[in-house]
Amino acid sequence: MLFCSRIVGWDNTVYSEGKPNSMPSHIVEREKHEGFSYLSKFYALKDCVDRGETRLLWVDACVHLHEPLLKNVNSHLDEHGCLLIQANSLLKEWCTDRFCRIINKDRKDLDYNLIVGGVFGFDLNHPAGKDFYDNLEKLTKEESLWFGPCGVPWKKEDVGTERLSMDTSVKGHRHDQAVIAFIVNELMKEKPSMFQSGEVGPHFYTQEYTIREYEKDPSKDSYYFPAEASFTHHPTKHHLENTLLR
Repeated sequence: MLFCSRIVGWDNTVYSEGKPNSMPSHIVEREKHEGFSYLSKFYALKDCVDRGETRLLWVDACVHLHEPLLKNVNSHLDEHGCLLIQANSLLKEWCTDRFCRIINKDRKDLDYNLIVGGVFGFDLNHPAGKDFYDNLEKLTKEESLWFGPCGVPWKKEDVGTERLSMDTSVKGHRHDQAVIAFIVNELMKEKPSMFQSGEVGPHFYTQEYTIREYEKDPSKDSYYFPAEASFTHHPTKHHLENTLLR
């Protein structure tokens, strides 16, 4: 892989290069034919849990953590047990037909938001965090939930095909984001409180923020995230050139 993602435990940081110890080798082989599944992210989390970590925060390699992070994250996990950010996109538009069959749901029933996969956390000593992780571990074994073409903008040719969905309103498959959204909305005993709704502030800022700032005033040479941001997402050249490994 070209990207390292990272898991931040409160006492240590673990860097994952997509080959966690606990991930079965057949998944790596399957990814050679069906594309990246993001299952490595969750087997990396499992490795940390197996080592005895109880409070974990996943952060993608292209996400930067800033000074306000620990206070915001710790207080949220203390109270809610999960740190989850609601994305702006809907699950019904970002999952394969196979995903719907496996979870035994009609697409129209998935009219709720994805959950951001680049930043999320849980505390196993909190009932909600334990519930989240238990469901995540269970669905990690449902491997076909995670596989599917990314669609727009990386593989537009898959839109409207059986590989993705014959429904042309389906834009692609969002792997980890889709699975987490299903867990949060359908499987957890109590729906957790979101750390943030939407992908622009108050804690996590994606490139959408800088795009909006540019649209307001294209004359500037530079555009900056707010100083108080806890997390900021910085696209790499692979994001901008559509050359991510998918």
